[in-house]
Amino acid sequence: MVTAEDRQTCRSYFESALWGNRRLAEAEMALIVIAEERKDLIDAVRLLRHLKRKNRSFAVQWLEWNFHLRNGPPERFRRGVREILEAAPARFRGDFPLLPLTGMSGDEIAEAMLRRGQSERALDFAAFLSADEDSRPGDLLLRLLSRADRTAARETALRFIADRLERRHGLKFAARVWAEALRQGLVGDHRRSQDDNPILNPNPRFRMPFVPRSFDWSAAENRWATVVSRGGEGAQIEVQSGAPEGHPLLSKLLLLPEGTTAVRVRMRGRLTAPSIAAGRDEDRQVVWQIYDAETDRVVVRSAGERTLPVDGYRIFELPLSGVAYSGTVFASLAVGPPGSKSRESWALALNEVEFEVLR
Repeated sequence: MVTAEDRQTCRSYFESALWGNRRLAEAEMALIVIAEERKDLIDAVRLLRHLKRKNRSFAVQWLEWNFHLRNGPPERFRRGVREILEAAPARFRGDFPLLPLTGMSGDEIAEAMLRRGQSERALDFAAFLSADEDSRPGDLLLRLLSRADRTAARETALRFIADRLERRHGLKFAARVWAEALRQGLVGDHRRSQDDNPILNPNPRFRMPFVPRSFDWSAAENRWATVVSRGGEGAQIEVQSGAPEGHPLLSKLLLLPEGTTAVRVRMRGRLTAPSIAAGRDEDRQVVWQIYDAETDRVVVRSAGERTLPVDGYRIFELPLSGVAYSGTVFASLAVGPPGSKSRESWALALNEVEFEVLR
């Protein structure tokens, strides 16, 4: 049937197969499809009823349900959803686009899945409904995170967020999913206090390992830099000699509201290198930069000169007034210009970073 120019020519082969073995359900199913394609609905219904009398597998139920979707009656299609929800395997997802057509609410459908112990299927269905970040059904996913199996809830939430980050779409709702996952304890809550913004400052003290593909930090993974934990007291960034200026070391996704005039970065840490230990002022500098995720370019970079420490923190201002940028940006800590011609390796002991959006 896949390769035939005219699928009707396959009819005789399936009929011959059934003469040899009347239990070949796949052959009967193929004949039903062929009858429907030639518009012989009476024969298709006859074959379908005959098959159902001896085979109640999900494959047959799925074939019948789709048949009634295409050919009616509509009431039979709507009634059949209960059988589909009761019989569908836990890994099945093919019914997701059709379930809303039955008139059942997303909550009713998810409840039916949860009653069967299919937490992952219910969560994936809720994520499917959340394709539009402004859709009201999206709230179903947030509600299910507290009711479904916790392992499934964690994996679904992170997979949903990662998909939105990759496609650069629906990030506002992805941020709500991240905040709810933090609130439910599905991922480690590394904020200093519950009042900290879960998107701006979810992990200001660099508790590792970072949660990949999320609103947590991401670290450079290349030949120039290595990021390691300092035992709960921040992170150590070890940078090889020759690291190019502007090369990112740490990065954090930010969703900037309309009207943002600047991003302020408060950083506590210190540079270390053999030249510093020897009392020579030859340390490499670091800069903060805003990288626009939609236009793929750096739109602003902090000044190269050192900033004066304030209460142990160095303050970096990243002005955005008059700068064309989207609301989806990465704030990146990057290699700055060298303080001298020194080409030695160096390190940054980083204790804390906090972002503030100025409007």
